[in-house]
Amino acid sequence: MRITAYILLLTVFMGCNADKKNDTKTEVFHLPTLYTPTIKDTVHYFETDSMAASEPVVMGKYKTSDTINVTYSNKHLTGFIGENRLRVCTDTLSSDGFEIIPDYKYYVPFKDYYRSYFYYYPVYIVNETTSSKLFQGKDNYMYAIQEAQDSFHSWYPVECRTFDFCGNGVYGLKVEPQEFVLCLFPKYKGHYKTLMRIRIVINGNVYLSVPFKGEINYGQFYPKRGMQSWLREYPGYAMSQFYGALPKDFYKWGSKATN
Repeated sequence: MRITAYILLLTVFMGCNADKKNDTKTEVFHLPTLYTPTIKDTVHYFETDSMAASEPVVMGKYKTSDTINVTYSNKHLTGFIGENRLRVCTDTLSSDGFEIIPDYKYYVPFKDYYRSYFYYYPVYIVNETTSSKLFQGKDNYMYAIQEAQDSFHSWYPVECRTFDFCGNGVYGLKVEPQEFVLCLFPKYKGHYKTLMRIRIVINGNVYLSVPFKGEINYGQFYPKRGMQSWLREYPGYAMSQFYGALPKDFYKWGSKATN
């Protein structure tokens, strides 16, 4: 029994690639051309006057290529690491060194299990190093939010972490050099045009993307009253809800809350 357990542990350890090397850059990633399925249904924009919960969709892992066909039925999840193996892999695979590259110009229609079709835009989590990397997600989403500059050019979240029913469903993807994880982020329609960026947490590593031009409604800087009251009562949760950031006017909320 001990021999069997040892062999199983060794197999997991080797599958996670225990060799943490000093990373060097490989060739630079170039944004691919995306081809999406033709959708006959109506496709909507995300529109809201207050902060929304973030559910960026993990579409899967791809090899670097000039073109990508986005498919919804069979996600590309090669290198999948389930919960029972993930703890070993977090000790042996590094999650630093990713490049976070948004491509806001695209309008990707996507429909999850409870919504109509909505527009998203792609964000690439790219491994440009020479070592294998570990990406983490939960269920069909990843740990990330969108941020924007307010009228004073300060950065604040315009999304918060989605509600989590339980602690299960966490998984990993082993991302080899010259591979990337494709994720889709909600594309908002609003009256306030500003710079935006992506904040992502992967196994404790916080990433910020380069800024890009986008649009939201200004009210998205403010959570609804219920969430404001909850965060005031339990301020320790604020940093986890926004992955290390704090929302606008966090210490002086009041009249600007929405119902």
